[in-house]
Amino acid sequence: MSPCRDPGGDGRRRNVARVWPDVDHPADPYPGAAPPVSYVHADGFARGITGGAVDGLPLDAWLQAQGAAPLAGRLPVLAYGSNRSPSKITWLRRSLGLGADPVVVLRARTTGVAAVWAAGLRARDGARPAVLAAAPGVVEDHAVWLATPEQIAVLDRCEGRDERFRLARLRTGTVVVDGAALGPGAPLSPGLGRAVPAAADGPGAPEELPPGVPAGTRGAGATEVTEVVVERPWVYIGHAEIRRPLLVDGAPVRCADVPQEVAMTLVGQPAESDGLDDDPVTGAPHPDEWPGALFAYGLLQPGQISWERVRAHATGPARLTTVAGGVFDSGHGYPAWLPDAPGVTPGVVVPVRDPAELLPALDAYEGPEYERVRAVAGGTVCWAYAWRGSREGLVALPRGWATS
Repeated sequence: MSPCRDPGGDGRRRNVARVWPDVDHPADPYPGAAPPVSYVHADGFARGITGGAVDGLPLDAWLQAQGAAPLAGRLPVLAYGSNRSPSKITWLRRSLGLGADPVVVLRARTTGVAAVWAAGLRARDGARPAVLAAAPGVVEDHAVWLATPEQIAVLDRCEGRDERFRLARLRTGTVVVDGAALGPGAPLSPGLGRAVPAAADGPGAPEELPPGVPAGTRGAGATEVTEVVVERPWVYIGHAEIRRPLLVDGAPVRCADVPQEVAMTLVGQPAESDGLDDDPVTGAPHPDEWPGALFAYGLLQPGQISWERVRAHATGPARLTTVAGGVFDSGHGYPAWLPDAPGVTPGVVVPVRDPAELLPALDAYEGPEYERVRAVAGGTVCWAYAWRGSREGLVALPRGWATS
């Protein structure tokens, strides 16, 4: 393991795992360098995300300990240029007011799209920036920010939204990320590391489990591995002519094939189109807009008394699946899902239209005993309601709610 600089004091090199100062990943030459893993950036350091955890805490708990926005308050923004670099993030803080809130950056793999060199150069330094273009069959490594609306507003200014670039929801190709960082029940991809248990106490530590549940098996349902597809991520797409793909001898030039020092000397013509299929975004995005799926494990399932609250918003059939964590009888006529309990919880994933319209009504229906979180169920990122009420007297339901 290569040593990383200790962020906590004298700056000497130590074997501190998966922590890097900005100097280890400079922003120049464009598009800059980045850690080979998912990470969070704060205070000039990138901290690796291992098994969905940072510094031994689940990512959401770590964010809570920093007083930062939770995962449920963030949106996926594909970063295919310099925004994946920790040093660029620090530049955004210093120059454009990004603020101190941690930036969550997930490593991503794209298929069917590619970062290609733009037709024009950057005014501030003469570098040639990247733009996104359709590229059938091409696989590349990029990054996805889980960005707050405030962070997206800063990216708008950086990218010159509606002038140089426009913000859109990407339909072309696929974007997959390490699912462990996306919420309860999200496992890891092979080769990306093992889950790190939550701390025994302190900010974000799990509550006591119901009697009879062995503490040593906490989270046992999250041991399988997977990657997850990010459906229709937000992305900045070239808008002005200078941000169209550059065609050299009639073809775009992939950033992966030609370094910046050569890209600056390229001569060609702007493409007529980037070939992308996308949904233009107007106004400020809201975190409730993503994902467009709901995991139901109790009364919101088809055939249960509250299914009608969901049915009118469904865009497809409910799919049987499971999510990590135990389900219990609350004793009040409805179940309680505990993401940190062992086992798996059966239920259904329902694709829904306009989740930003549906979710406030479901929040009111579920009430203060539940918290809406993002989870991964059967490889699908979805919303789910985690139990936050009293754990006293809960009774385990090994077969789930509907079949008990």
